[in-house]
Amino acid sequence: MVGGASLFSRQSQGSSANYSGSPGMSGSLGMLGEQCFGRWIFPPAARKRVLKRSVGNRHAWSLSREPEERFSCQEYYSIRLRGLVNGLEIQRAYTPITPVDAEGYFDVLIKCYESGLMSQYVKSWKLGEAVFWRGPFGGFPYRPNQYGELFMLASGTGLAPMLPIIQHITENENDETFVTLVGCFRTFGNIYMKPLLQDQSQFWNIRTFYVLSQEHSLENLPWSYQKNTHLGRINENMLRSMMNTCRRQPFVLICGSVAFTDDMERYLKAIGLQKDSYFVF
Repeated sequence: MVGGASLFSRQSQGSSANYSGSPGMSGSLGMLGEQCFGRWIFPPAARKRVLKRSVGNRHAWSLSREPEERFSCQEYYSIRLRGLVNGLEIQRAYTPITPVDAEGYFDVLIKCYESGLMSQYVKSWKLGEAVFWRGPFGGFPYRPNQYGELFMLASGTGLAPMLPIIQHITENENDETFVTLVGCFRTFGNIYMKPLLQDQSQFWNIRTFYVLSQEHSLENLPWSYQKNTHLGRINENMLRSMMNTCRRQPFVLICGSVAFTDDMERYLKAIGLQKDSYFVF
């Protein structure tokens, strides 16, 4: 599907540290092994089972894991998927979007392209099938009340690493961090995770803006989105205007394509932010 997205969730049963198995094979799923700096990490390879998949032009998957396999509430990082297409091994990194206290599964948001190799592999998954993941890699360290306000700039599936951070803040009544999320998408229909974003925006310290590059009129949007949506492409002036409404000194998080990231860094530097005032996923 062109422009589609897949949300994957998996659950593990048993363990496998051998990375030589066939990506589509059935069997037990990898357990998280070693604990490192307060977070569980995967062994060299872990097989996870497909639990569920949605229908429509966006895939939604649920992947399994053992109850003790918890992603850290202090590190937001990527995990790497391995696939095999026409005899060619491919790997891509994705960020879990699952709340940190979720047990037995994790979710991953994946955008599928018509001619993408990993997309072909992902769209071939069947329920109960096992696929291979490695990680975690990288990571953004976060502690409650570490920043006065988080200003999140996300383009497309760059929304993924922002979601667990937002949920971690709203689920902790002692965390009074403000969050401003700016989600950049082509159209209203391209916005991922609308119900979750709407729910999170109901909290007193969370607000969401949308920037839609290919919508032509706010009147075409549901009324609840019209006030907080901007049309066109995000630019320096728009970014400056939104940052001026921050309630506290913001720390900026950026995730998106290389071009998006380069633009955001350039705008932030023009506004006057230093390198230690933002983080790029």
